Amino acid sequence: MKLYLWEKGRACTQLLATAMVLSVLFAASQASAQGNQQTSQFKSEGWVGGAYNSTITREFSYCVASTKYDTGTQLAFVLYGTNVLQLMLANSDWDLEGIPEYDINIQVDDGHLGKFNARTTQGDTLLIQIGDKADHWDVFRSGSYLVVNPGPDALVFKLTGAKRALDQLGSCVQREMAPPTSRNPFSGAGRTNPFAPHQ
Repeated sequence: MKLYLWEKGRACTQLLATAMVLSVLFAASQASAQGNQQTSQFKSEGWVGGAYNSTITREFSYCVASTKYDTGTQLAFVLYGTNVLQLMLANSDWDLEGIPEYDINIQVDDGHLGKFNARTTQGDTLLIQIGDKADHWDVFRSGSYLVVNPGPDALVFKLTGAKRALDQLGSCVQREMAPPTSRNPFSGAGRTNPFAPHQ
């Protein structure tokens, strides 16, 4: 089965419809098998994203930045609070049933980023585990195009607008992971109860 098709055409300039984004991002979730609920949203140059909380624990799960290409393939960067990064590829025309895992080579521009484990979900979605290396993040931010499995049957994605989208993705996680601030104007720094005795 040929999984990899040449991705011609540039990224769509129109933002994804909310319903489409929610269905794709739900497929991307591995942190909560029961699903996640969007708590914030951002839009940037053909990309759309936001933060998602677990519907069970109500705690932060991940932030996502996603775009759709003319071929119908959706590309998403999924960033967790542990700084673990995933790539998600989804296309309703794909049939990935029967092969649960792949070894995927990733190239950005002319540089080989590495070989990564990927697994399928829902039959039309591939999740690629990139990991938490900061240099990988920098490569994606500065890249012009992404190549999945370089060769004659490669998937090639232009990363138009990806730098700004990834900056917003990183900021999204930072906001969600920041410790809550006191809402009491009379409290001292780091104190949630201004009337509690000092230690």
